Amino acid sequence: MAQYVRQSQAPAIKAKQKQQARKKSSQIEMEKSIIFKRILLIVLVFLISLAFMNQYSRIINVSSQINSLETEIKQTDNLIDITEGKVLSTINWDQIEYTAKNRLGMIEPTKDDYTIIRLKALPAGFDTAQAGSDTKSDKTYENNLSLLINYFSH
Repeated sequence: MAQYVRQSQAPAIKAKQKQQARKKSSQIEMEKSIIFKRILLIVLVFLISLAFMNQYSRIINVSSQINSLETEIKQTDNLIDITEGKVLSTINWDQIEYTAKNRLGMIEPTKDDYTIIRLKALPAGFDTAQAGSDTKSDKTYENNLSLLINYFSH
């Protein structure tokens, strides 16, 4: 009968051992899955970091190109100013006047050739403060506007 007891307990022990083995294998698989996820996260963070560094290097490169172009523009503007100065200094104004009078038949303007425009004085009470002034109230603005409208309508 002792043999019978041992045989009846053997399948229960084997089942328990199989269950423990399955539990261990599922635990190992879970640990492998966690390790894989951690490695995947590390690789992802690394790739994102590389992408950011790449973009940052591109930004720095473009910034340096912009700075060099700005320097080149300033140098070109200076060269233009120098060239304009040289051109103006080499112009013979007397020769231009001689050519205009003798070859082109132009004459110098006389006193009668000028037109003089006389303006009326601004109306009394017109505030001459700047239009963008913060101290100016809306009422003063409306008053000045109405004075100007009356001034130009008469």
